[in-house]
Amino acid sequence: TEIYTLSLHDALPIWNANAQNWDWIAGNLSQIAVGSDGSVWGINSEGEIYRFNSQSQSWLQIPGSLRQIAAGFDGAVWGINFADQVYRLNPGTGLFAQVPGSLTQIAVGADGDAWGLNNESIYHFNRLTQSWNQIPGTLAEITVGTGGNVWGISGAGQIYEYNAETSSWISVPGTLRSITASADGAVWGVDSSNNIYQFIEPSQPVNVFHEIPGTLTQIAAGADGSVWGINSAGQIYTYNSAIQGWTYIADRKSTRLNSSHITIS
Repeated sequence: TEIYTLSLHDALPIWNANAQNWDWIAGNLSQIAVGSDGSVWGINSEGEIYRFNSQSQSWLQIPGSLRQIAAGFDGAVWGINFADQVYRLNPGTGLFAQVPGSLTQIAVGADGDAWGLNNESIYHFNRLTQSWNQIPGTLAEITVGTGGNVWGISGAGQIYEYNAETSSWISVPGTLRSITASADGAVWGVDSSNNIYQFIEPSQPVNVFHEIPGTLTQIAAGADGSVWGINSAGQIYTYNSAIQGWTYIADRKSTRLNSSHITIS
């Protein structure tokens, strides 16, 4: 798995799993997205779109302008511009084409399943009709794993899981400030005090989030089961399931890390 995170400096660190340290890539982005196939996309503060070329270790600018980008598998790349218009990558042309609809947040699963919010109204993209279907309910944040694994939180932090069979949202005990779902079914979140929670499928018919020791300001779960996060000081951690705890990631360049966002495949 390749891990990318944002720095407030003029270079972006990429996690080198073999060397267990960070390699630095020239560039400056305000948001980054990694697809389940390892494709890497980013946008800067001006909305310019970039795709990472692993062979040249550089960013290739793609025509267009976006303020948010989300990636599933190769070609399943979506974005929203500053006017809340929706765009989708056309794999044939390599360019982004506008899709009817207006969204304020977009989320894409590893299988390319696209969901979005317009303020707090919920929408799901129908691949057959190539249009957005409104889903009953309201959410402040939505996250998509794979195979219908969709979660969200309300403005008050209430947790919800989507039931595709009934086309409705199931309330889950607990409150979170942010939530993330991955392709392998893992769901993690942090609350307003930066406490960390992991969803564990219960034996009883009730969904439970269990608190994990530590505090993080943001967390992301990868398709391969890896879980990464950053704390309020910008320090980076990865979850070690063997010890049921967090391992601090640092190397000789760690003083340069001041991360504001992390996204993994």
